[in-house]
Amino acid sequence: MTLNTHANLLSIFSFVIGGLQLLLTLFFGLYVLIIGLAAVISIVEPKAGNAEETVVFIVLAVVFGLFTLFGLIGSVTNFFMGFRLRKPYPVGKKALVFSSIMNCVNFMFGGMLAMALGVYGLWFSFSDEGRSYFAGNVMQPEPVYNFPPAPAQYEAGPFQQGQHNEPYRWR
Repeated sequence: MTLNTHANLLSIFSFVIGGLQLLLTLFFGLYVLIIGLAAVISIVEPKAGNAEETVVFIVLAVVFGLFTLFGLIGSVTNFFMGFRLRKPYPVGKKALVFSSIMNCVNFMFGGMLAMALGVYGLWFSFSDEGRSYFAGNVMQPEPVYNFPPAPAQYEAGPFQQGQHNEPYRWR
C-alpha cells in the first residue's frame, strides 16, 4: 500500500511553492520595511510642502504590507497543507480548497506555479480520487503489473544439450 499519488504530489508541490513564496515574501517584506522607514523619516523631519510625499509613503507601506501579509498567509497554508497531506489520515476538504484558493490569489508571490498548484488542488478536491481520499481511503493498493510471459526457450538440437563434443562448424 502506498499513499495516494495525487495527495503525495500535492504535498511535494506545496512544500516547493511554499518555500518559493516565503522567500519572495521575505524579499518583498524587506522592501516594505525600507518604504516604511522612509515614511517614518519623512514624518519625523517634515519639510515645508512635503505632506503629499508622506501620504504616498504611508499608503505604499500599507498596500505593500497587505501584499506581504497575503504572501505570508499563502506560504503558511502551503506548508500546512504539505505536512497534512503527508499524514496517514485525510486532511479536511475545506482546508485544501482554502489553500488552493489562496494559491490562485497569491499568483504575485508564486507566479504561474502557484496558480497551477491551486488549480491542481481544486481539481483533486472535486475529482473522484479526491472523494475517495476524503472518504478515508488514504492508502491506495499497489498497482498490479501484468507482465507478459517469459519467452520460450528454443533448443537448437543436440549441441545445446551437451551431446555434441566437437566444436560447432558448418556441415
